[in-house]
Amino acid sequence: MDDAGRQAGRGRRGRTWARRTGTRRAAAGLAVAALAAGGITAVASPAAAATAAATCSATAAQVYAPPSGTLTLAPGTVLACRRVPDGTTSWRSVTSYQVRYVTTDRTGARIPTTGILMVPRTVWGPAALPVVAYSSTTVGLGRQCAASQQFTGGLLGGFVDDIEITAVSDLLNDGAIVALSDGVGYLEGQTHTYVTGLNNGHAQLDMARAASRVPGAGVAKAPRVALAGYSEGGHSTLWAAQLAHGYAPELDVRAAAAGAAPVDLKATATNLNGGLYAGFLADSVVGLSTAYPSMPFRSLLNPAGIKATDDVRTQCLAGTLATWAFRRIEAYSTDHLTLEQIYAVKGPDGTWGRVIDAQKVGVGVGRPGSGATYEIGFPVLDYWGSIDDVIPPASQAAGAKRLCDAGVAVRRKEFALGVHATTIVAASSDVRSWLGARLNGIPDAGNC
Repeated sequence: MDDAGRQAGRGRRGRTWARRTGTRRAAAGLAVAALAAGGITAVASPAAAATAAATCSATAAQVYAPPSGTLTLAPGTVLACRRVPDGTTSWRSVTSYQVRYVTTDRTGARIPTTGILMVPRTVWGPAALPVVAYSSTTVGLGRQCAASQQFTGGLLGGFVDDIEITAVSDLLNDGAIVALSDGVGYLEGQTHTYVTGLNNGHAQLDMARAASRVPGAGVAKAPRVALAGYSEGGHSTLWAAQLAHGYAPELDVRAAAAGAAPVDLKATATNLNGGLYAGFLADSVVGLSTAYPSMPFRSLLNPAGIKATDDVRTQCLAGTLATWAFRRIEAYSTDHLTLEQIYAVKGPDGTWGRVIDAQKVGVGVGRPGSGATYEIGFPVLDYWGSIDDVIPPASQAAGAKRLCDAGVAVRRKEFALGVHATTIVAASSDVRSWLGARLNGIPDAGNC
């Protein structure tokens, strides 16, 4: 098929995402900029900074500045934003904004974090389009690695550490707005709180909230929303699905699609330790120790461990995987602790094992009205590769079963011969089709 044919086909798919809302949301979309401006707060106190926030003309330094003072603003409030080049491969014209916004950490504190809003141009206008709140896959812990920077196509872009360019670009091709959250911890001087469920689930939902508050973006005030992500982003997406009912009840969340999610970190750690992808384990160790600073960590490390974990904090994905390949966690503690021994180490938040188990997906979940801690009232697509070499397929299947047993409408799908790096591409068409149907109001009872 030539380029014109591909564009025509993608345009037809895009119409299915927008058709149901059409002109009845157009008026709301025209008012978005004015409504959003009222909720904008500057990163710094001078009037110039306030003007930059209200007009989406902040600098990169303002968007990624370290936290300052105590935040009391509502989650999803836009603190700063700036227009950036489109770094996707979408055939559509895409307007992109780096966004600094308010979210909630695992302790309940309001904190700033970052993401990128990507708005495709369609004949219906942005107010008619749904929002896919997307959580970034693993890109590394270094501040320069943030997906919101990689998706600009600039000096720090180029997708050297981001495998989701095709998946995100295809969503834009279909006529969906993508509100991509970095998760928590990519501001100046921070470390990303990798696989910390509450932090990154909240951040994903709050990026959906922030989408309609970005001045000039034209996103509807109350758009249809879907949640999506792969790998670490899949873990975040399942946490966002669990949290949505209680944390962001005003969002019109229609569905969640999570791929290759590390739903059980202990099972994943056993698989990673000493293997080709041990760098993901290193990211997990450093990310969780950042999210739980009161727990023993640095005191457990030998000099090699101190250097290695300090390096991880500055590296992107490729560097982390290269330096940690085939290394074992036992080599980095003073007492050569095994994973099981680390789980038994006690601290103010209990044992490390308890902290790690707190990130497990599908615990305390139920259908609406069940009284469960986390109620999920929309369908979930849970998918993985049959020979995933990073996240054990058996653990992913067990996670899906936990959701099924809780009464959630889960569509489970295993892609034959899919490994971790390829399943995101192999699944893209199915994921987009499934999300489009849910966003257009077609129910799915799942295949539990």
